[in-house]
Amino acid sequence: MLIDFTEREIALGQNVYDVPDVEDDGSTVDFLFKDSFERISQGVYHVGFDFDWLGKALIKDEFPFSALDKAYWGNLKNETDYSDPEVKKRSEEYWAAKDQQSKDFPNDYGVCDYPEQVAELFPKLKTDPRRFIITAREIRKKDQPEHDGWRWHKWGSYIGTQNSHAEYLADEDEIESVWVFSIIELNDLPEEN
Repeated sequence: MLIDFTEREIALGQNVYDVPDVEDDGSTVDFLFKDSFERISQGVYHVGFDFDWLGKALIKDEFPFSALDKAYWGNLKNETDYSDPEVKKRSEEYWAAKDQQSKDFPNDYGVCDYPEQVAELFPKLKTDPRRFIITAREIRKKDQPEHDGWRWHKWGSYIGTQNSHAEYLADEDEIESVWVFSIIELNDLPEEN
């Protein structure tokens, strides 16, 4: 299910992460965990950077839908001889399972047109008993350098509806922005004493 952070989770995050940052000039800046994200909708948060700010106290799995990949590739180390019937069978089973999984759940990360689109396209995120949040960060064409910059293929599958015609966002004729997202499974909170 998509969950909102509780006050207790915010307090845990602050205990893990709130330490003064030392600037180049020797001054310190206090970083507040609760100021590092903004709630967009139920379980969907705008973040300014990657999700490792959540810390191990809160994250159960950074890649909750990759178990199939982990199991498959872990079992096939150095087994690339697809003429071997056992390897071929396992490969076929993997791709069949992967096709079914992609109908129910998104990849663990990717690109969308707006943050709520992930939950709209994959409603099982709301009913799965595990505790999820979606983190998202907007990538704007106007913020891109004239050459190079943000590229589509490095950020996972695109689940949006805009039509991409270029490798770099800066070179797109019709697309002004996209959002990169990550789906994170959170730990269950232990009972309070």
